[in-house]
Amino acid sequence: MEGAYGLESCASGGWLIRPVDAWRPVYWIPRFPTLRRCDAQGRILTEEPATLQGFRPTLEESSIEIAGRGDASLDCTVWRFPADASGFIGELQRPLRLELQPIFMLASHTSLCGPAGIYNYLVPGDVYENRFDWRRKRKICSELEAYSLYLALLGLETATGKKVYRLLKQQILLSVIARQTADGSWCHGEWTDFMESHYRFHNGGMLLLETALQEGANGTIGDALRRAASVLSRCTDRTDIGLWFFHDSLEQSVEMTEKSGISWVPSRVLGKSPATKMILNSHVDAIVTLDRYREVTGDGQYSEQVASALTATRKLLALRPAEWLYRLLYWAVGLTLLPQPEAERLPLVLRALKRVTRNTLIPQLHRVKRRFPRMVMPGGLIERHLSRLHFGVNYHSVTTTPPVSWIWRASGVVSRAKTSKASSRARSKRSPTLACSGIGLNRSSHKPRATGLRRSTRSVRSNPRSHIGVTWPRQC
Repeated sequence: MEGAYGLESCASGGWLIRPVDAWRPVYWIPRFPTLRRCDAQGRILTEEPATLQGFRPTLEESSIEIAGRGDASLDCTVWRFPADASGFIGELQRPLRLELQPIFMLASHTSLCGPAGIYNYLVPGDVYENRFDWRRKRKICSELEAYSLYLALLGLETATGKKVYRLLKQQILLSVIARQTADGSWCHGEWTDFMESHYRFHNGGMLLLETALQEGANGTIGDALRRAASVLSRCTDRTDIGLWFFHDSLEQSVEMTEKSGISWVPSRVLGKSPATKMILNSHVDAIVTLDRYREVTGDGQYSEQVASALTATRKLLALRPAEWLYRLLYWAVGLTLLPQPEAERLPLVLRALKRVTRNTLIPQLHRVKRRFPRMVMPGGLIERHLSRLHFGVNYHSVTTTPPVSWIWRASGVVSRAKTSKASSRARSKRSPTLACSGIGLNRSSHKPRATGLRRSTRSVRSNPRSHIGVTWPRQC
């Protein structure tokens, strides 16, 4: 850098390099320089802080020396603000308390803290998850994370009126567009080296583009969105109950799914293709994303597909086969979800049953669901999928979000009409706290909460009955 500069901390995070001469540019380094190793697909394998060897200012020039390493890339983000952009520096140096509070969005794994926190996710050119996958020990790119960041920045921009958030939003937006392939998809490689696409992430990219397009018409954004919508509309399976959206690109063939090493069960339940896992949250997310595309662009070419997918969702949520069997099974499953203090107070016989359920019954639940396909279980628990080996309660908080609630309430009449008198009498004995939306929310908390996924997930983990209904599992 030409001229004399000084180094100081920035109130919004990182450091400012200020010139002695006011007419020279100011530099902002939001995150400490980092050494990273990536694989051939661009997934981050390791990262560690680089070594700052010195800051040497003189009257003629100033320099920063950072030690690199041959087996790692050196990443350092630097913003350059010309002298006439001093307003941005003022915004960074005088953050409101609101701007420094942690922000946790629904699809994130970690919280965003301050403007500089963006660069925990935005690694030069791409948006990554801010966590290493516990199994594969790597970070992957995620458009869903980018959408969460974009919404957070949009909220901060609206609340504070600061222009710096417009610049940060633009960085996120352009990184998503730049990573899009020629056909309109995004590749992730979360599970395999085939760099498969995950459509929850793809949907996040589309929702980001839709939000940006609503803020202002732009040909580049519109073209990227049209190509992404075309990809999503083709990633479907024709089932006996209607159109079903894929969870990832591995579902397009049995061979790819087998090579992935993922635990799954091939079946043709409800007339689906063998590799389709019928994952509910991804399917509903795709419906919302594609329908919002119609609202934002006025392009209704995918309306029939959205309508068919809605029909499939309603029919699946309305299924109530083998009520007595599921009631018995999920009473036992409920024992495995009890908080530890309560589980420790169970009689010896029930503790033994709890262990048998966890080790033997739950791994075989997929066989029951294949014979008697069902998502909404006695007591209100909503399952996530039909053809996976594992059982996970954490997605219950996702499947009780407003889109699924609306779909379920819309299908309530059909569901009740097809339910036998015996099962109706059984439901009438349940506590009224299980009831009004049909998905296990307490009557007093029927309206969607603004606290989002983090609170909902925590409530399920700490006390499954607090979210699923106070009578479950004891009175199932």
